[in-house]
Amino acid sequence: MIISDGNPRIKLVRSLASSHGRKKSGLYFIEGAKLIEEAIKANEDILFIVYSSDFGDSTLLKLIIDRDIDNFSVLPDVFVNIADTATPQGVLAVLKQQQRDWHEIMMLEHCLLLVLDAVQDPGNVGTMIRTADAMGFSAVIAGRGTADQYNPKVLRAAMGSSFHMPVYNDVPLPEALTELMERVSVLAAVPRGGIDIDEAPLADRTAIIIGNEARGISDKVMDNAAYTVSIGMPGRAESLNASIAAGIIMYEISRRWYSTN
Repeated sequence: MIISDGNPRIKLVRSLASSHGRKKSGLYFIEGAKLIEEAIKANEDILFIVYSSDFGDSTLLKLIIDRDIDNFSVLPDVFVNIADTATPQGVLAVLKQQQRDWHEIMMLEHCLLLVLDAVQDPGNVGTMIRTADAMGFSAVIAGRGTADQYNPKVLRAAMGSSFHMPVYNDVPLPEALTELMERVSVLAAVPRGGIDIDEAPLADRTAIIIGNEARGISDKVMDNAAYTVSIGMPGRAESLNASIAAGIIMYEISRRWYSTN
């Protein structure tokens, strides 16, 4: 059992709370029994698991032992100091990040792609990843300025979908979309003035761009869209939360796309 905050592994976990620490190490961490169980079942590359000495989930502990995953316990006070949540569940895992090249997307024959242009709120990004997973999208392309896929808040909001959904981080969107437009029909979501989403043209390879919460889609990214699409809103609200709007759009695109593909 580790009893000191000065232990090298404890220091490593603490460093992963920052974007700089995650980028430097190529690692990240997740908290909670359910999320860790999802990661194990998805065969994610888990470096080690840390649990508080008062952690009582025998089912997860048995799974950890059965899979021969490196693990160790710490005093409850030590665990609280490395946990990212207000009410820690008493267990966390350190994992290796997956390194992906967005050029892989060019090889997909039939695909639905979610493109995020500087979507900054981690909760929104995680919710969009989860929704893309639920709606059968093929991948998420996260442009530069979008909240880090491995941010703890993104991972919690994604609820395990980060282990099922390929996410391409820090992508130079103008360059990537210029190449994608040769093979993919690119739609851009705008608050108003676009084609109604239930009438937007879809192709075998279709991408939908969601923009920054405050500024929307940047001009350089918008230049690569074949069409703009909007959600019809008969009520009096002027706009929707970014993740809500993205969810409605992804549902409608998925419903129509899967009925013909």
